[in-house]
Amino acid sequence: MARPRKQKLNHNLGFEGTSAVIYARVSTEEQAHGYSIDAQVKMMEEYASRKGLKIVRRFVEADKASSSSHERAKIRELSEFVKQNPGCVVLVEKTDRFARNYRDILLVEELIQDFSTRFVLVRDNQELDHESTANAWLQFDMTALIARNFIRNLQAEIKKGMNEKARQGILPTVAPLGYLNVKVGNEKVIVPDPERAPLVRRLFDAYASGRYSIATCRELAIEIGLRTKKGKIPASASLHRLLQNKTYNGWVEWNDICVRGKHQAIVSDDVFNRVQDILHGRNTSVGFGKIEFPYKGLLHCARCGCALTGEIKKGRYRYMRCTGKRGPCSGVKVIREADLTDQIANALKSISIPQELLPRLQASLKNVLDKETEFQTDNVDRLQKQERSLKAKLQNLYRDRIEGIVAPAIYDGLRNEFQSELESVQGFLAGMDKAERNLFADGVTMLELASDAWRIFLEAEPMDRRNILHELGWNSPVFDGIVQVSMREPFQSLYELAQKCGKNGLESASDEEWYSGRDSNPRPPP
Repeated sequence: MARPRKQKLNHNLGFEGTSAVIYARVSTEEQAHGYSIDAQVKMMEEYASRKGLKIVRRFVEADKASSSSHERAKIRELSEFVKQNPGCVVLVEKTDRFARNYRDILLVEELIQDFSTRFVLVRDNQELDHESTANAWLQFDMTALIARNFIRNLQAEIKKGMNEKARQGILPTVAPLGYLNVKVGNEKVIVPDPERAPLVRRLFDAYASGRYSIATCRELAIEIGLRTKKGKIPASASLHRLLQNKTYNGWVEWNDICVRGKHQAIVSDDVFNRVQDILHGRNTSVGFGKIEFPYKGLLHCARCGCALTGEIKKGRYRYMRCTGKRGPCSGVKVIREADLTDQIANALKSISIPQELLPRLQASLKNVLDKETEFQTDNVDRLQKQERSLKAKLQNLYRDRIEGIVAPAIYDGLRNEFQSELESVQGFLAGMDKAERNLFADGVTMLELASDAWRIFLEAEPMDRRNILHELGWNSPVFDGIVQVSMREPFQSLYELAQKCGKNGLESASDEEWYSGRDSNPRPPP
């Protein structure tokens, strides 16, 4: 490494009456509000007083230990000040407070050789200027490089810790829009934001409908009042990233790790997957071209996975074909739209619930809702009791602080602990309320759609048929001209039961087939 060249500016190597600046830095936010900054500044002020230095500026900075010099704003300010005031003295507590990488070492050399600066490392009892010996520079270089090695080790340990946290299903970073970072016990987790989570869910539902683009989603965000944590309107690019974030459907994706998270999902897997299909061209939305095809984006080729797109031949014959974007496809390339309509209508007809079965299914649904309501009530009562208890603890803590019973440091710790627990409980309460309403809505939708979906489908206008299929979560592969039915639950289960029952479909289903299988009110294992 090159040493400072010949001296360019003459200056008095004595200290008396020389202008000096102080640079103090801490590596954590806690240190910024604690002992370290004050201790550094006091030490350097006492040194300046003993040496007769005149302190003209103080540069105080709190940054992460791993921040590089170009990210440390105060170092940039100090550099500009020194260049405008050659010959001043820079006071630093010790080497690693200023120089932690090659870039910082070169900056020190530049300020000394080109601007006659003198660096004083007070705690290290070392001075660097034009007359410093090679040994003095070697000591400085070694100290800075040891600090750099420490940073690298720290970064590696932090990375390992965050990866391990991700493997356990905990998001190891700042919660995305719609979630809040809270502390439950000794564990930092994320919970749905009661205010923003419903708005984020509306964005996903809107985009999944196929009737919105990213731009119109942003207009919707403005309309419903969705704002970032800083109160700003989300940018289009931010919304694009938001719609791809697996955190919202309950996953933790970090580096090469992707596991089911411990947090509550804001968006169902079905809605999230439909959004991804649209974003990545597997479920292309309609309405952006001149010709509308009702099944565009709802069907894909079972052989190559590409979307099926629409085309018109001879001005009136409508077809769907594989786009072949992934290369030549050996499957059937062209299918009449009318044939697709017949196949879809037959699939919907097969899930039509016979009128004589409706009363029994309605009674069954009511029974499930009654049990779920009882379960929800018990849990809500418990959480509300916990919420009242935490609010009372906070109120008592406020009184104790006002009366001087609790020390400030203890007060801050307890307040943060109680507030985090309170936000977590309130998040669970909001989520349970939504879950109960979803259960009822899904049950009603199932009965209404399954009862008469095929007839409504055939009587609807072509583009209205698309909306019906969206409600059913339709996303089917087509293999050699045959539609392989794929819908969201519970419609897919109804369809599979109908296929199992044969020609007469659900009309011939026995009671055991209707009510066997999965528990109507499943619970996670204890």
